[in-house]
Amino acid sequence: MPATPFTARAQSTQNDALDLKLVFGISLLLSLWLIISDPLINRDGIIYLRAAEAYLRDGLLASQAIFGRPLLSVGMGLLHQLTGLPLLYCGQLIITLSYAFLCCGFVAVIRELGANRSVQIVAALVILTHPMLNEYRSSIMRDPPYWAAIIYAFLALLNYAKQPSLTKQCQWFALVLLASTIRFEGLLYVALAPLALYFCWSGEARLRHVLRLLALPAVSLLLVLAGLWLGQASVDTGTRLFPAISKHLQGIASFPTEFGGIAKETGQALLQFSAKDDAKTAAFAGLIAILGLNLIRAMTWPYTALLGWYFWRGKQVILSRQSRYLLNAHLLIALAYLTLFTLGNRFMLERYSGIFTLFMLPYLCFALYSLWQHGRGSAARIVAVLLIVGMVADTLHNGNYRKAYVREASEWLRDNTSDDIALLSNQRQLIYLSGKPYKWRRGKPIDDRFAVSRLLEAPLMHCGYDYMAIDVRPRAEADWRRFTRRFRLEEHEVFDGGKLGRIVIVDLRGRDAADDRCQRQ
Repeated sequence: MPATPFTARAQSTQNDALDLKLVFGISLLLSLWLIISDPLINRDGIIYLRAAEAYLRDGLLASQAIFGRPLLSVGMGLLHQLTGLPLLYCGQLIITLSYAFLCCGFVAVIRELGANRSVQIVAALVILTHPMLNEYRSSIMRDPPYWAAIIYAFLALLNYAKQPSLTKQCQWFALVLLASTIRFEGLLYVALAPLALYFCWSGEARLRHVLRLLALPAVSLLLVLAGLWLGQASVDTGTRLFPAISKHLQGIASFPTEFGGIAKETGQALLQFSAKDDAKTAAFAGLIAILGLNLIRAMTWPYTALLGWYFWRGKQVILSRQSRYLLNAHLLIALAYLTLFTLGNRFMLERYSGIFTLFMLPYLCFALYSLWQHGRGSAARIVAVLLIVGMVADTLHNGNYRKAYVREASEWLRDNTSDDIALLSNQRQLIYLSGKPYKWRRGKPIDDRFAVSRLLEAPLMHCGYDYMAIDVRPRAEADWRRFTRRFRLEEHEVFDGGKLGRIVIVDLRGRDAADDRCQRQ
């Protein structure tokens, strides 16, 4: 096999370590740039903001009623009480710091795996510029804190595997428990990651080390179950403390019984004649294909191609046995959860695949360095540079600025209408940023995101409102024109977003009296 940078083991030393303060500072500047260039808070961020408002107003249970896993929202509320910063800035500050710690933790993991300073620099470039992982720097999301907690838990487990101690055991458990309180799938790492140590160690002591690492999770699980039982008993009858988690678990549990119906529908839609006998295989393959496609998109197609070349050429990193087993075990745990989620919920998002991407990135760093150091001629180095430059450009120059028209419409409503108007809108960000009264349900506006076609299907939907602020996408223009002609409505203000669509504001005051249909409602 051709020599790789790690065949001769250019082991990292203390003097070889990359300065993590530099990585931390660059991450802060990158987040600041992306926050400034993004005119809107993300849609899910509004749910976290409203859950934080509920926590400050009515306490933890009120926050949990809006969003079932309110740790991020509670953190935003506590930071607001401590600093006086607006909740929006508190959320963005938490995400900014999460990214900074994530980047530093990732480089520290690469160093712990034995990488020299050059590979650590590659790792810093990769984690700072990966488009999918950095997509949420200007948002308020649970994913960055979750990723940061998991990567530090992995680092603590690497250290424990090298030299077990009670301190390292507690560090790992505290970090993986933090990850689990942010996203419940972290519990899989609590239960399964220690089992990988059984295959890492040799000798009679390995089972003792595994059981020792599992002791704290086992005790904590009993305490949590007791707490949940008591907590459930103290709330109103019929109220579930974690409804979203229950929904996911029910989806996974019901998959075997529902799969027959899924396969039948798949066979009717896609297959003919005797091919319908293979409907179950086709349905299962389709779900796995959706998962695979999202994994590749999350990694990005160029980086996936690079990893394919790297492993195909046999240029695999010579990691220690412990490090290799632990890294691959974390990859398998992520893949197992994503597979169960896809089968149980029958959909997948790139964002959910971020944890799998995070544990694939160490191999990617080694692959990029191998391409630079051992590629044939200058062409390989040009490819490596182009990959990094392309990812930097993708991260720094995204399309978020195009959403400015939604903010402009929100500001117009806030500045040009009274505080007590009745507003109808299908744009959640506009509803929240305009500050107008609106009916909310579990953090989401009732009736938000309705299609323009619904205005035609429910023609009296707009009756009783003072203003409409409708997000009209290009594909809905025909329906919008039919609706305005039918009710003789005029576009009062228009905020054009180009290919994204436009926000149309319609003044409805006095329309109920002029429209017989609204009067008869």
